[in-house]
Amino acid sequence: MDFELMHKDVYVATVSISSVSGAMEDCFDVCSLEHMPPGTVSKGMFLDKDGLRNWWGQRSIPVSRTGVRNLMYELGIQFPSSLLPKSMGLSLSDHYWIRRKGSGLSWGDVNFFDNPFTEDIGELLFGNTVLTGSVSFDSPDSTTEGNVIKRWRIIDGERVLFKGGSLSLPQEPFNEVAASMILEALGADHVPYELVWEHGYPYSVCKNFVNEDSELVTAHHVMRSFPNRTNTSRYLHYVDCCERMGVDAVPSLDRMIVSDYIIGNVDRHFNNFGILRNPDTLEWMGPAPVYDSGASLGVFTPEPYLGPNMGVESRGFTDTMEGQLSLVSDFSWIDVDALEDAVERASGFVCDSIFLSERRKGAVAEFMRSRFERIRRLSTDSR
Repeated sequence: MDFELMHKDVYVATVSISSVSGAMEDCFDVCSLEHMPPGTVSKGMFLDKDGLRNWWGQRSIPVSRTGVRNLMYELGIQFPSSLLPKSMGLSLSDHYWIRRKGSGLSWGDVNFFDNPFTEDIGELLFGNTVLTGSVSFDSPDSTTEGNVIKRWRIIDGERVLFKGGSLSLPQEPFNEVAASMILEALGADHVPYELVWEHGYPYSVCKNFVNEDSELVTAHHVMRSFPNRTNTSRYLHYVDCCERMGVDAVPSLDRMIVSDYIIGNVDRHFNNFGILRNPDTLEWMGPAPVYDSGASLGVFTPEPYLGPNMGVESRGFTDTMEGQLSLVSDFSWIDVDALEDAVERASGFVCDSIFLSERRKGAVAEFMRSRFERIRRLSTDSR
């Protein structure tokens, strides 16, 4: 089935999308290479069709998402990606979407930044019931990435994201709030999270940091935008790509890396940090605020293995947290007193969780204290 790929009201190309799987099968009649999704054009001249298919596929809810099986069963679908054409591929992270050829729809008619959306898909993802035959697909929940249960809502006119945690140990919402405290003390531009309870279950809640005048381009797509000129490390390649876009990413990366080290964030992959772009002018605006820090503080570590070695692995520029930390060349900018206070408050907040055993609480507190002491020494040595 053929659709028009749009960037706001710019007609970008015609794409063919499977009516069964929702996968993008082909792209043709390209009208604007300039407005193609970042990372899908080679040398600024040639469309990378495999890259475009990958970009489209990443918009879909992953099969591994908590609650997606219930969603697929209730809707009678085989693939969560089949929801993409039903929701026109609309997202609250960027301004790309698809429309039927000849529909005449405009961005102002359909976008979720200005228009209301339904919570039907979110209700199904959360295991709730929606009247059969009345499900509306007008929802940004069809294009949210990640494995933890989550949904978008509109509260007092704000687009806010509710995120839960693992079913066995719902610690991630507490970790998100703790990370906010650490990032604030580090002077990092970050997404503030709050903890809310619904039906006896904790959720982290944050406002959307993308709006009508900005869109998120993840590090993965930033790094695909330019060839690795010197066949150098992933870190240097990302910094080089950002520099070529007029963005100094190093201060933001330093603060993100230090925060991730203190909380042992094992899931800082290339799709949960990046830079912001103006969708109208295509101007690169700067690093995106740090977000998505829930997979930390030993949340995936079985209790017998709790200790100083939890959170040593990394999915970022290097394979280990120590390797990540080595990428920070200067620590003198850190306000050690403010950071120490934040670590104490963050540790106490997480350890107040009713879901953590006494052993896990002790491990979390000891872990954060030891990681802070390492940062204190590095900061002192940098002065």
